[in-house]
Amino acid sequence: MLSNCRVTLLAMIPVVSVLLPEAKSATGHPPLSATVAAPDTTFKPEGSYTIDVAVGGQVMVMIFVVEKKADGSYGGLFKHAEMGEFAATSFKVEGRTMSMGIMTPGGAATVTLTVTKENVVEGEWSMQGDGSKILGKKTSSP
Repeated sequence: MLSNCRVTLLAMIPVVSVLLPEAKSATGHPPLSATVAAPDTTFKPEGSYTIDVAVGGQVMVMIFVVEKKADGSYGGLFKHAEMGEFAATSFKVEGRTMSMGIMTPGGAATVTLTVTKENVVEGEWSMQGDGSKILGKKTSSP
C-alpha cells in the first residue's frame, strides 16, 4: 500500500508545480528572467559615407551624405560621378540602422544600412530585377 502512495504522489508533482503561485521578488514582482539591453541612442546618422555597391553586376563606389533637417528628420543623397545623384524619398532611423527609399532611372529602390560603433557600414539595396550587398565606412560626421 505504501508503494502505491509514493507512485501517486510522484505523479502529482507536475500538477502541484503548475498550481503553485509564481515566485515573487522582494518587491512583490515576478523575477526578471533576462536582462533587457537599452537601445543605442548614441548613433548620429548625419555625415558622409563611402560605400561599395554593385549595380547590374558592376561594383562602384558611391558617396552617401546624410543631413538632419530643421524638423528633426533626416535626408540622404547618394552620389556617383557617372550615375548622378539620388535623393532619399523616405528615411527612417532605428538604433544604428537607416532604411530609405530612393528613385533611380530604373525605378524605385530600397536601401538598408547598419553602421557599427567603429563606423563600418553593412547593408543592402534592392529593386525589381537588381540589388546587392553594400559595404563601406562612415567617413565624416558634422
